[in-house]
Amino acid sequence: MHNNPNGWRIEDLQALAKEFDIEWRHNGTSHVCFKFPSGVFPIPAKRPIKAFYIIEFLKRIEEEI
Repeated sequence: MHNNPNGWRIEDLQALAKEFDIEWRHNGTSHVCFKFPSGVFPIPAKRPIKAFYIIEFLKRIEEEI
C-alpha cells in the first residue's frame, strides 16, 4: 500500500483494520468510518479509493496504533 496507494478497495482497508483491531462501521451510507484514538476517519466506500485516503489511513495506523 505504501508503494502503490492507488487501486485499493474498501474491503482491503477493512481487512487491515481487523488486523490492527481498529473498529469500523458502515451503516448503509456512502462512507466507512474507521475509529482511531484521535477520532473517526471516514473514507468513501466507492471504488477505487483515492490515494489520499490510503496514505492518510496508513499514516494514522503508524502514528496511533
